[in-house]
Amino acid sequence: MEASNRIMSAGVFFSWMMIGLTLAIAALFVSTVLGRSVAERRIEFATLRAIGLSRWTILATVAGEAALICILAAVGGSMMASVLGGWTNRSIAPQYGIEVLYVEDPPMFATLLVVSVVVGLVSGLIPARQATSVDPVEVLRDA
Repeated sequence: MEASNRIMSAGVFFSWMMIGLTLAIAALFVSTVLGRSVAERRIEFATLRAIGLSRWTILATVAGEAALICILAAVGGSMMASVLGGWTNRSIAPQYGIEVLYVEDPPMFATLLVVSVVVGLVSGLIPARQATSVDPVEVLRDA
């Protein structure tokens, strides 16, 4: 019994490690994509700053883009999980004499959505700060 508990604990630990690694990769991806987007839109941000848009508004815009990317990814991932879970229950579970292997858990999906938004906002902070640090005079002079 104790060996079974140790194996189960190792499996749970491995699952959490994989979830953490996946979240880190997702955060890096979002940060990289937004960083590149901000770099390409320097003139746009400089123009917005020159006409009086506040740094806070630009920061909120870029952070909102990061959150939107993560929300769409969470919704898409949840839909894929539901489809693949249904397929698993129909195709694989009967082979093992089990009725259900996958059970949809709405609170888990809600938690996933919240975690995705938090990861998006955190990973979008550096690109958002870069967008707010654009000096309109310098950028528009070079343009």
